[in-house]
Amino acid sequence: MNIEKEDFRQWLQSMHGDTIIGTPGSGTNCPIAKFLNSQINGFTHVRSDDFCVYGYKGGSKLYPTPRWASKFIRKIDSDSIIKAITVQKALEVL
Repeated sequence: MNIEKEDFRQWLQSMHGDTIIGTPGSGTNCPIAKFLNSQINGFTHVRSDDFCVYGYKGGSKLYPTPRWASKFIRKIDSDSIIKAITVQKALEVL
């Protein structure tokens, strides 16, 4: 499974900028996890190095996180001031 940066950007841009799209430090509630969940029939847990898709043919499958997504995750998670990630903030970091 591949996560394309442009697909993620377009998904974000389809929502209002003030929409809360995730929580820093949450592998199941981060913007990328929500994006993946919207694309598959399953549940994902995202980390900076890899992500796991649950429900994959009745089990789970681990994939490497693309470099751009790792950078995005690290940047979002390092901002200790934010309590909730908005679409606008996600686009700024992207």
